[in-house]
This record gives sequence, C-alpha cells and structure tokens, in this order.
Amino acid sequence: MNKINVAMFAAAAVASAHSATVDQVIVRQQWPWSETIKVEYVLSDVSAPVNISVDATADGVAVDATKLQASLSGDVYGVAKNGACTLEIDPAIAMGASMTAVRHFQVRLTTSAAPAGLNDELYRIFDLNDGSCESVSRADIMNRPDKYGAYETDFSKIGDGFTTTLDPSEVFIWTGVTNNPAYKTDKLVMRRMYAKDKVWQASVNDSRYWVKLTNDYLIAVFETTQAQWTKIFGVNYSHFASADDADYRPVENVAQAEVIGGPTEWITVHGSTKSYRTRIGSQIYNFPTNSYLHDVSKNTFMTKLWDKTGYEFFLPTEAQWEFACRAGTTTPYNHGKPGTILLVSDSVAWTSYNANKETHVVGTKPCNAFGLYDMHGNVMEMTAAAGSVASNRNGHGDTEADPIVEPLGTEQIHNICLKRGGAYTVNADDAWTSSYTRYYAYTYDAVSNDMGFRLICPVNRQWEAH
Repeated sequence: MNKINVAMFAAAAVASAHSATVDQVIVRQQWPWSETIKVEYVLSDVSAPVNISVDATADGVAVDATKLQASLSGDVYGVAKNGACTLEIDPAIAMGASMTAVRHFQVRLTTSAAPAGLNDELYRIFDLNDGSCESVSRADIMNRPDKYGAYETDFSKIGDGFTTTLDPSEVFIWTGVTNNPAYKTDKLVMRRMYAKDKVWQASVNDSRYWVKLTNDYLIAVFETTQAQWTKIFGVNYSHFASADDADYRPVENVAQAEVIGGPTEWITVHGSTKSYRTRIGSQIYNFPTNSYLHDVSKNTFMTKLWDKTGYEFFLPTEAQWEFACRAGTTTPYNHGKPGTILLVSDSVAWTSYNANKETHVVGTKPCNAFGLYDMHGNVMEMTAAAGSVASNRNGHGDTEADPIVEPLGTEQIHNICLKRGGAYTVNADDAWTSSYTRYYAYTYDAVSNDMGFRLICPVNRQWEAH
C-alpha cells in the first residue's frame, strides 16, 4: 500500500454547533514513519458528552464523509472531558490508497450531543488468568478500532434480510469480537442485557405467555469454549477435544452437576425459601437459582469462576435465555426471517445440514441483533430451569398486564432441567429443535456431546433478589 503524504502546512477551520467549544486545532503528520494524520484540539464548556464530527478537503476536494468518519479514532465519540484531546485520521481509509501526496489538507471540527448511553457499559471482558475485568462502552469500541475492531449498528447488514423489532438505538453489534482468539480462550466476553422491567411474550413448545424480568444481566457472547472450561476447571472431557481447533469449540460432555452442582450440594444451600426445589425419590432438594444468593460445592465450574473473579456466574433461566436469543425478533429464529431449519442452517446455525456431525468454532455463524453468537445450533445450552415455566404459571401470564415475574420453572419436579437452542445433531425429522420455541429435558448428571452451556453474570457482584 502506498503511503499518503499530507503537506505539513495543512490548516484547520473550526466551528461548533453545540454548547461545547472546539479551539486550538493543530493538524500534523509524522511523515515518513507514519501516514496517520493527527488532529489535536482543545474542548471546553463540556456539560454532557459530545461527538466530534470531521469535515475535510484534500487539495480543495471534499473527502467522502462516510469514508472519513470510518477512518477516525481517538477522542471522537462520547467525549466528556474539558481540555486537550486528540483524534487520528487514517488517510488510506479516508482518501484511498491510490493517492500518494496531498498538498493541502483542511479540517473542520464540529460538536453535537452524544446519544444517551453512549458511555454506559455494554460489554464486560473478564480475564480468566487473573480474574480482572474491563468495562467496555459503545464509545470505547467506536473510538478504538485498533483495539476492538469493527462494529455494526444496522442488523440488516449482518445477513441478507435480517430484521429485528428492537429500536435502532438498542442495536450495537461488536463484530470485531470474533477476530481476537483470546476472547474465546483466555478471556470471557459478556454483553449487557437491559432487561429490567421488560415485559414480553415468551413461546415454549407451543405455549405462549407473558413474562417480566426484574434485573439487567450480562450474558456470554459465545458458548463456553473448551479452552475456557479447561482454564477454570482443569479437565476437559469434551468428545471433540482432539480437534485441531478444539480450544475454540464449545465444551460438551459436561454435566450440570459439574457446572453448578447437583442435589447433594443443593441440600446444603443456605438460600431463599422462595427457591425452587427438585424431588429425587422421597427427598426434596433446594434447586439453586440465579436470582438468590446460594452456595454450592467448591468443585464446580461456577464456584471456581466466582473465586477467580469475585462475581456470581450462573446458568440463564429459560426467560433470560429466550430474551437474549430472540433479540427483539418474533420469528422462530433470531435472524427475523420466516423459514425452515434448512434456511436457518445456512443463515445462523450449525445443524445436521451443514455441521458434518461435529461442533464448530464459536462465532463463525452470524450473530443476532444483540451480537450473541450460536444461540441456535452448535450445542444445546443448559438453563437453570427446573422444568418448563409453561406448566407452572399459577394463573399468570395470559395478558401483558399480568405477566409471570422472573419465572424459574416447575416446583418439586423429578430431577429434570431444560436445554435450549438446538445443536449440530438436529435432523430433518425434527425441524424446530434449533428454534427458540423448543426445549429438551435432561437430568442434572446427564452428559452429551451436543450439550454445553452459556454463562450469565449479575451486573453487580451479586444477584439482586426480586
């Protein structure tokens, strides 16, 4: 690629369309060792976060606004500070690699109010080596393409015909998360679900009912991988552990008893009298839920992860899983298009049609409108549901005005938990297994090479009781 030399006498004209003021703009290029154009400016009178827009001309010709905006990094979005700021322009992106020299480059900066929530945490990255975590906002990703990679705000650009009923302000998809191998091995990336007080209609095995969630939560962008499991638990039982890319495939062949504990641990739970229970023989055990404080055996994956990070990880309830999976869609699959299992295999899922009888690297199929991958197919995902919500409604859920609040499942069932999302083993005679509407039952000690799990985590360190 040819380097682009911008003359050192480049000038900058400054204007402001917002209460914040831009001043003292300096434009420079450290040629020949760097073609990046650095723009330093001073921002004052900032009362709320602002976005910086850049207009530029190269030798008197306006630079394409879309390309220019895509070339920016640094203090561009959600700038909330007064004082010295810096943004950078990549001229190869802004003006094209065919241009080798620009004699006169002029820049004009303007400010505008940043959208609400631009600096709020949307993603959280846990380091599985030292247990630390990093909070990441929309603005962080937008300002640091060199660190985080690409993002998308238009779900229709993720796949042909993809659509969602989410408000456009709710759609922010960090597509660059798939390009860093560490996010599938040494780190754990989670996306915040703004679910508090959301009322929506769930659909499970032909039963439809209204649900209300009471807390926001974080949910993993990917299914738990073999590398993540091994790093925390130490032993990998996966059927596909010998594959060359095993580290990046979902862990399977693990039991829920190893993930969150089994009945012998549940009976020692100090937790809530509201927690649901499971019956094995004549003995009733406490069934731990993500909504209440509880303790389980220190030999489980979850408690080892809690010890490492200080956060209470758990499995999602059916409602939490479905809310995250659907991402505002009303069709059986989260791309928002009607269609059969054959179509969804091509679009968003690894199933028997395309998986060649094995799991695949997580994040290689398109994501949903929340930026979550493999919610359909690859492996079925465990939930913290002790039986179906549909069979334990207690007269609620028929109307939007009377939803089931934070549903957990059936009380005093016979050791049955539910898995959702379908797997690479789905066959043509079971066309809806991978849709969000279907569940399959399993026991706490069952293992299968098509069953894994996805983590959730409270926004704060502990779950809030509802």
